[in-house]
Parts: sequence; structure tokens; C-alpha cells
Amino acid sequence: MNRKIIIPHHEGIGSTEELNLIDNLVIVGANGSGKSRLGSRIEHNTTDRSVKRISAQRLLQVPDRAQQRTLVQSLNELINSWRNKNVIELQNDYELALSTIFAQTGKRNEDYVELCKSLTTDKIPLVPESSIEKLIKIWNDVLPQRQLKIEDNSITVIIPGLSQTYIAKEMSDGEKVSLYLMAQTLSLPENCLVIIDEPELHLHKALMARLWNRIEQERPDCIFIYITHDLDFAASRVKATKLWVKSFNANAWMWELVPNSEDIPENLILEIVGSRRPILFVEGERGSYDHAIYQFVYPEYTIIPRGNASKVIESVRGIRSNGSLHTINAFGIIDRDYKTDEEVTAISKEGLFVLEFSEVENLLLIPEMIKAVARNQANNEEAEFEKVKQFVLEELKKDFDKIVSYRASLIVSFKLNAFNTKEIGEINIKNVAGVLVSSIDVPTIYQENNDLYEKILAEANYEDTLKYYNNKGLLSRVSILLGLANGQYAQLILRLLNIDERRPQIIDALKKYLPEIK
Repeated sequence: MNRKIIIPHHEGIGSTEELNLIDNLVIVGANGSGKSRLGSRIEHNTTDRSVKRISAQRLLQVPDRAQQRTLVQSLNELINSWRNKNVIELQNDYELALSTIFAQTGKRNEDYVELCKSLTTDKIPLVPESSIEKLIKIWNDVLPQRQLKIEDNSITVIIPGLSQTYIAKEMSDGEKVSLYLMAQTLSLPENCLVIIDEPELHLHKALMARLWNRIEQERPDCIFIYITHDLDFAASRVKATKLWVKSFNANAWMWELVPNSEDIPENLILEIVGSRRPILFVEGERGSYDHAIYQFVYPEYTIIPRGNASKVIESVRGIRSNGSLHTINAFGIIDRDYKTDEEVTAISKEGLFVLEFSEVENLLLIPEMIKAVARNQANNEEAEFEKVKQFVLEELKKDFDKIVSYRASLIVSFKLNAFNTKEIGEINIKNVAGVLVSSIDVPTIYQENNDLYEKILAEANYEDTLKYYNNKGLLSRVSILLGLANGQYAQLILRLLNIDERRPQIIDALKKYLPEIK
């Protein structure tokens, strides 16, 4: 496949430019960015008849029986049914697509009979696969739990094993749109440019990629241009060029091709370039309470969870080192965990910030947060905070040996990472390893950590406890301590953040402990 399309200039200056497609194209962008209008403009700029735009505004009205037409008549009506129409007009060509499939099959039959008549030998040629047979083959691959019966220009659906049938108009929306898209794409002439607006519409995610994979396999002669805001679908078109529409004004579009990155998955790249705000990578998963809290504290950023600290660091550095992504402001926040001050200093540059807490869960245990919850429950704020403080310190005392040993071990591991792996020769490797190991003073490291936690306990330093003590079970146990059900403490904080009169106070408290991103 190789096709040049005429597309509005990427800088929005009103002129056009050529885009050479060697594979399919996916157009992505936010709602209102002008994606559909761009697809319509590409169609208008294609002067020959080998272009078909399948609108998102499509009427899924399956006919009882498709009208019988000649192939030339049905193709002409099908292609002209949407040619040069407004993007918001309803596309009503289901019957035409099916009629074309039937006409193509009829023409196949006629041509085969004529071929057989013209032969002077008894050798019978193979029967070419008809459009109806191709459609049924795709249907069986994509929707094997249903069977199509096509005869006499009408369609019936059979449920295997149950001897139940229903007519096409009684199909589910997913079945109707699947049949529609199969019929549309199979009925088109060779080497067609196919523009599909919202290819994911009415399709389950598990079905969507499989359907379009099969359609593309059946029509390798065509170039497909997908217009979508579904980033998962966009990423599923692995070989396709990705085009991001940034903005639209009158008849001018600002767009750019989505760059490739070895360090960042393509679905993440699509989400990043599709955002109109700077990016803040954080640990955790989507939907977690820490993700929600970051969204409240940093509303001017698009918050993207990356799972763990390594992925956050990798994402920020990957974007900042990629020249194609230089216009994107990317930052990251990671938990302190058991990092030393030396590690924190090494990390805290180039848009990366380290929390002053061992883990983000401890952010919810700051005094202001405990008092806010106590106030909401009509309890004594100071008494409730003192109760939580003593509980957390007691837990640290119980875990003392384990925490000291673990933190000392991580520091030793960090120092071992300084080993030079580029040494050549057994003697050199042995010498460098020996020097490195002998330079790591384990007794001193252990004692320094022992002293750190002893000092915290001796001073009852609650702030340093949250900074240096990892215990993910604290939140649930604090819930019970404060008279709440297990896990309700964090949920209550989220509810308070959704109350207008409570939100500013809680956000101000959180901002005291969180980095200023700039």
C-alpha cells in the first residue's frame, strides 16, 4: 500500500500539504478538536471516486430484504450516498451496502458461468470466493457464537446449539454495526481510501480490534483512515501512522504526527500528546485514592499513574530526552521509600520530585488530615491525633529490627550498583569488585540506621516517622482506631474533597507537604 493524500497544512496556515501513507492512518484528538471535519476535508480533497467515508452518524436500520440492483448501479449509489455530505448528516446506506454485496456475488456467479461456457476442456476452474462468503467468514471469526444465513437477499441469525433464529433487524447494536462495517468495506472497489469516523462505536473493546484486524486482512488493497478518541483502539493499529489533531479553527487545523519512543509505550504516547495540559507521572494505578488526591492538588496537570517509581522516572526522562516530544512539559513524583538523602538528591532533578514520605499512604496520616476526619466525626481533634500518633510510634517500635535491617540492606544494594560493569579481564573485575565491597562499611551503615530510628522513637517525632517508616497496613488500622470501618478512612477523605466547603482546607494541608511542580 502506498497512497498520497491531500491534507490541510499542519501549521494551520490555510494551505494544504501531501502526506504519503505506506500503511493505514489513525487520527486522534480531544473532543471538539476537529477530527471528523478533518476526515471530511481529506475526502473532499480526494478528487477521484476511490474514497469512501463511513460516518459516525450512521443509521443502523437493517432491511428485511435488500433491493436487487446491478453491480454498477449499487456501487454508484453506495459511493454517492455520502460523497460530499456534511459531517453531521445521518448516513443511511445499510441497505445499499448489503445490496452491493449481493450484486457482487451475483456478478461472480454470472462471470463464472460464462467462463465455464467458454472453456474448450473438461477441466473445471476453481470458483472465486464471493463477497457473501467473505462476509460470513469474517463474521464467523469475529462472532462465532452466532451464525449468519444469507439467502434471497435477506439475512437471518442462528444461535448454534439452540435451534433459535432471529431476523437481522432484531440483532444487537454490536451485531448490527459489525455486519454494517463488514458489508461496507467488502463492497468497496479496489484500492479504495476508506475513512472511518469512530470505528469503535457500539463495539465492545474485546470485539473492536478483532473485527478491524479481520477487515484489514480481507482488504489489503485499501488504505484505512481511522478517526477516533479511543486511545486503546489507536494503539491496537500497530503499524499505522498516528496523527494528533491539536486544534481546529474555521478551516485551519493544527496537527502533528505522533513520534515513536523506545522508552514509552505507544498508548501512553497517545495519551500524552492528546493532553492539553502538562503531564504529571505518579506511582500507583488509575482509580486509586492517591491518584484521585493528586488530581485535586494538581488540577492543572494531566495525572498519569505508572505503577512504580522506576516507570515514573523512565517516563519523565524518556519524554525529556526525546526531541520529538520537546513541547510536552513532563514531571514526576515518586515515594521516598527507603531512599537515602544521596539517592534523593540524585533523582530530584530534570522534573522529578521525591515525596517527604516513605509512601504516599503516609500523606493521609498527616496531623491536619487526621484532625479533619475527627472534626467531621464530631470527635476531639487533638485527642484523636494523639491516639493515632501513639499508635504509629508503637507500630514502629514493634517493627524496629525489621525496618533498620531493611533500610540498611537497601543502602548496601544502592552502593553495590556503583560496580563498573565495563571492566575487562578476570583480574580487573575481581580487583574492582574487591575494592567496592571493602568500601561498603556494613556495621556503620547498620548503626547509622539504628540510630536514626532510635532518635525518632526517643523524640516521638511523628513527622520523621511518616518520612522513614513504610507500613501499608497503617491506613486500614487507623480507620478502625478512629471508629471507622476497615478502609473507610481514605474513602472519607475523598468524600471530604468532594464537598465544596471542605475541599480548600484539605488541599491547603496537602500542599504543605507536596512539592511545588514547576
